[in-house]
Amino acid sequence: MTHPPTHTVEMQELGINLIALDFRPPMLNLDVLKFSGIIPNEWELAQEPMMTPTRVQLSFSNGVSLIAQPRQVTVLQATAVPPNQAKPEIPQIAQRYVEQFPRADYQGLSFAPKVLVGFPTNTEAAREFITGQLLGGGAWQQLGHAPLQASVTLNYQLKRCPLTIAISEVKLNQQEQQISALLFAGAFNYTIPENYRDRRSDYLSKRIGKWSTDLVQFSEVVHRKFLNTGSNTGRSTATSVFPELEES
Repeated sequence: MTHPPTHTVEMQELGINLIALDFRPPMLNLDVLKFSGIIPNEWELAQEPMMTPTRVQLSFSNGVSLIAQPRQVTVLQATAVPPNQAKPEIPQIAQRYVEQFPRADYQGLSFAPKVLVGFPTNTEAAREFITGQLLGGGAWQQLGHAPLQASVTLNYQLKRCPLTIAISEVKLNQQEQQISALLFAGAFNYTIPENYRDRRSDYLSKRIGKWSTDLVQFSEVVHRKFLNTGSNTGRSTATSVFPELEES
């Protein structure tokens, strides 16, 4: 069994999920975000806000998106490849959000990085990596009239927090061509420690300030432990092309 061929397309995204029992979608209001200084006044929407009773999404022309769901506010942004080439803006946005709403009933936060790698020269590379490299062979794979499609979710216990990595096969539209790609979706999940129960916003600010630790470690895990490459090389994009995944 071999690793996938060297990929020539790569994109990354960082998400920060703030979790609070009293968050409601209508709280994500463009005027409030600007008047409070959470986002700069000059930011322009890339499209009309998406608004339903259970979800509000604001997408800006610079590639940053804010999403509100019951009990959760998420900030998303495509990041540079490698991740240390440009500093993403969303940690500052998340910090300012916590500062403006310090009394929210925060339960924790999660850093949710994603890495998408595409293999233009091999249409079966992503599927073969999951079914062959990660799962191994077996008679259970021989069923039905089409090749098995599979995804894998792995749960790790780090010293500082649990880490979940979901690996799935996706199709990526690249230069009018649909290519095979692997999506690595991570989640570093932090809960409020007992000694911070009266200072919840302080704990969140402290953790947000260490965002780069999680992003760099996730990139290293994907490239060194899964793809067996020495570093992450490829192309970045200013616009997210990641498939919508259900946030936890």
